Amino acid sequence: MLYFCHKYAQNDRLYPCDPQKRALVDRMLYFDLGTLYNAIYSLVIPKLFGKVTEIDTNQENQFKEALIIFEQFIGDKKYVTGDSLTLADISILAGLTFLEVIDYKIHGFQKVQDWLQRLETELPYYNEINKKPIEDFKATRG
Repeated sequence: MLYFCHKYAQNDRLYPCDPQKRALVDRMLYFDLGTLYNAIYSLVIPKLFGKVTEIDTNQENQFKEALIIFEQFIGDKKYVTGDSLTLADISILAGLTFLEVIDYKIHGFQKVQDWLQRLETELPYYNEINKKPIEDFKATRG
């Protein structure tokens, strides 16, 4: 994502040039890669590929712990690093949307749910990039 942003972005809104703003985006990208996505992957993959029929309680607890941290990062902000959409929002959105392939719903994390709803509503390409591929994937699996 960083490569494409550096190569094709018309401005620095998604990945700021300002070191302090960029550090906030980087922090969230690292959180996504190192904590949140790992928890999502561990929750989804065993169920997706038929290794288990029920979600492992320990894996779900790890995921919920990551969501607790994520809610703290969101705080009262509109997006994960402030009032502007960044690569961090897009990256985290992709991971959390992946949960839909196993019909997993996030409950009890209002800030996360509000953030997800906001992005789904505000991003004109949300259905094309996030929703339709998941629906297509689920349709091929029967």
